[in-house]
Formats: sequence, C-alpha cells, structure tokens
Amino acid sequence: MQQKRDSFPKDKLNRLQELQLLLKKQEILSETEILSQFWEKYNTPEKFTGILNDLEIPVSERPGWQEYYNYQHGSFRQQFFSVFLTGSWGIPQQLGGIPSNTISVDSLSSKSGAVIQRLEVMRAEIKQQKLIPDEENPSQLFENIEQNLKVLSGFKKVSLESITEQFEKNRGGQASTKALVQVNSDIDLLKKNLHAQKRLVESLQNIYAQINKIKHHVDCSELEKTCEALLDKVVKTISYTEIPSDLPTSQKINTLSLSIDRAIDNVEGIQRSINILVHSKQKTMIELVTGFINSKENTFGHKLLLIFSPAYKKMFKDLKEATTAKEVSSEESSEKSFNKIKEILGLSDEHAREKEIKNQFKTLKEEAQKTLDGGSRVTIPVHN
Repeated sequence: MQQKRDSFPKDKLNRLQELQLLLKKQEILSETEILSQFWEKYNTPEKFTGILNDLEIPVSERPGWQEYYNYQHGSFRQQFFSVFLTGSWGIPQQLGGIPSNTISVDSLSSKSGAVIQRLEVMRAEIKQQKLIPDEENPSQLFENIEQNLKVLSGFKKVSLESITEQFEKNRGGQASTKALVQVNSDIDLLKKNLHAQKRLVESLQNIYAQINKIKHHVDCSELEKTCEALLDKVVKTISYTEIPSDLPTSQKINTLSLSIDRAIDNVEGIQRSINILVHSKQKTMIELVTGFINSKENTFGHKLLLIFSPAYKKMFKDLKEATTAKEVSSEESSEKSFNKIKEILGLSDEHAREKEIKNQFKTLKEEAQKTLDGGSRVTIPVHN
C-alpha cells in the first residue's frame, strides 16, 4: 500500500498533459502544423522512445511508429526506405505498409487521453488512501482479520459443539469415587471451555471492529455477511442468555461476551463456596451448607453445572436432603447431619482412620496389660 502511495508517475502525467495542450491547438493551427511541432519536440531517439512509453504503445505496434520517426529524423537511407512504408503515398498495408493515420492528431489525442484518464483515477485513489489513518489502512486491517480467523479455526471444536458434548468427550466416561474431587474436576473443565469460548468471542469482536473500519474505504459487504452468519451460529451454540435475532451485530457480540463472563463468575463462585465447606467445623459446616444451598440454587452457574456435571447434581441433591431434615435442630441429629455432609463431600475417611487407630491402640494396650499381669501390675492409660 505504501509503495503505491509513493510511486505515482507524476512526471509522466505532466508530459502527457503537455502533449494534450499541443494537440488541442487545432482551433488555431492546422494538423500539419501541430504534427510539425510534435516532431520538433520529439527529435531524438531517447525522446521518441520516452513518448512511446508514456503513451503505453504496445511492443507489437512500435516498429510502425519507428518508421514514422525514421522518416522525420532518421538518416537519408532510413528516410528513403520509410517513404515506401508510411503515409498515404506508401505501399498498401496488406503488403507491409504502415497505416497512414498511425501518428496523427486524432490517434495521439485518443491514446494520450486514455492514459491520462487512468492516471487521474490512480491519483484520486492515492489521494484517498493518504487521507486514511494508518490504523484504518485496509491492507493492515485485512491482515488483522486473517490473524483472528486463525484464532477462530483453533477454537472451532469449542465453538461449534455444546458445552455438554465437550464435557462428555474430555471426561471420557470416567468418574471419581470422591464426590468433591469429581465436582472440582468437572468445574475446572467447564471453566477451561468457558475461557476458550471467551477468546473465541473476542476474536469475533476484533474481526467486526476491523470490518467497521475497512468498510469506510473498501466494499466488504460479503465479508460482513460471513461474519454475521458465523456469529449467529456461535450465538445458537454457546450463548448463555437469550439474544434476539434482530439485535445489531455489535450488541449481539457484547451480550454474548457478557453471558460468558457471567457464567465464569457464577461457576467460580460455586467452586469457592464448595471448597470453603471442606475446612469448616461441625456447626459452621451445617450453616455454610445451608447458606450455600439457599444462595446458589437459583443461580445461573448452578443451573449450568446441573447440566454439565452429574457429580455436582448428585452432591447438591444429597447436601440439600442432609440439611433439610426436620430433626436437624437437635444435637444428635446435627451430629448425624454433619457426618452425612462429610460423607457426601468425601471427608469421612479421615474420621474412620482416626477411629481405626484408636481401636488398634486399645487392642495393643490390652495385650500389653496381659503380658504384665505376671509381674507388677502397671496401668496404661488410654485417651479416648
């Protein structure tokens, strides 16, 4: 683009405009007089070759033009030979002669006018390009779009498959025996896919921004339609909110992006709340679980996880049942509820191991006491 801006043949245009001024003297000069001035101006091989280049005369036609030059400025021998090839007095064209109007006021006007017209169009385009800010340079914008399309192709699987299909493929049917471990694993996988979808939408957003800049200078209606079709497909696949089909493209993208942000925030909030439960004491744990159920049950992240993670769905159902029993208020039932919650969260193994160690220590104490019965009786205390 920069090369085109800097390579406009200004000198060529000036030379052709000078020629046009000469040719337009028909009102005051005869054609013979005009052509005489033409040959006075282009009186050397270099000058004549230059005007042939300016007029963009094809190579195949240049021998005929050269014969006319030879007739005017060539050696005596060249002039003598050219007499038989040029002008109305020369041999017929079908026998090798040169058309008599090869170099005439009309032919020169026609050819120079056509080249000037093309140069004027080129100059207007370059002038328009110079008015375009660097950040709106179409070639650079198209390069940016190409880069973002590469990003889209990298996330094709994520964007064109539902989140549940992705989950089933990545999980491969494997389920952990630890409910809490499985739920955290499911949530991490869901967050990974949500962040990938976020990057996908950012690429769409970038492409749309580039198109908006380009279309002020270049017709890119087809590219815009393609972008909108792709966006509609993405909206139908990964949107986590209702997006009206008649919404402007920019608003569709923003709404889609916000819906993914909301999904990520909700899911991360649920994960933090679940992991806080693990480290709480009996009374606090029951209160936290009750609060967790009441605060998360109607959230978007909860509804998304119910679809995405069977382990989460079962854990939430069991926790709700464990904390809504009528007898939870009593001390005994609170203990049962606490133990049930720990079991649901996969935390009851630690309590079982402690109990097993105490039983083993008690057995060891009894065996030692029997051994000592034969001597002085020593009591080994047991701390329950």
